[in-house]
Amino acid sequence: MCGGRNSVTRRKGNNDWKGFTSSILDPERDYNLFNMFNDIDGFNENDICCVGNDEQIYYFNGKLWQKIDFPSNCDLEIVYCAGDGYVYASGKKGLTFKVRGNHWKTINNISIQLPFKDIVWHEECVWCTNDYGV
Repeated sequence: MCGGRNSVTRRKGNNDWKGFTSSILDPERDYNLFNMFNDIDGFNENDICCVGNDEQIYYFNGKLWQKIDFPSNCDLEIVYCAGDGYVYASGKKGLTFKVRGNHWKTINNISIQLPFKDIVWHEECVWCTNDYGV
């Protein structure tokens, strides 16, 4: 799970949780705001991505977290590691990207009122949903 102050925790078993955020930056922000990871997903336990506010995207390689340069100033809401081997990240107003490594491609920049709430891989396609539908 992920959350406030750029925290990431893994459930290993019943009542057995392990935090592993030591290599994630949590810089101070103005106006008593704090950093927040909004979503986490991974291909496996050694290939994980987290996204959050202030265009934060972090990648975990099984040993360390590293911040990935992001080509937008968008707060990121959701991330999904899809069946095609790419990571999909989406933020405010539905701005959505496809990434692997440091290679980014915008796949949706049509502004919508609400951000996407979920991304899934189905029938060899990525599908995004929010309160307005699919």
